[in-house]
Amino acid sequence: MGEAMDAELELIEKLRRIEARYAQRARSDAGANGADPATSIRSVLQAMAQRERCVETRFSMPDSFCEIIFMLLLERYGLQAYRYSGQRRTTVMVEAPRRFVAEVLFSI
Repeated sequence: MGEAMDAELELIEKLRRIEARYAQRARSDAGANGADPATSIRSVLQAMAQRERCVETRFSMPDSFCEIIFMLLLERYGLQAYRYSGQRRTTVMVEAPRRFVAEVLFSI
């Protein structure tokens, strides 16, 4: 159980670093300082969604634990996860601006 806990803590720390790095860029672009990283990212996501067309992207997770963490991350940013009938439990679909998917979701 010690290794699983270490892996979980390592994943959480990695997500925090990615979020902080992207939020720092978002705040500098928007000129908003001191905002919560998740709030900054949500505001950038909303601005992107108004300017860019959203694309449907399929993510395949290696296990259910990763799928749960990823779905929680999507929920944190206000994105709706779904799957089509017949898709595996570890497959997650999301509709978001292409740039957001590339810069944030694929960097995880």
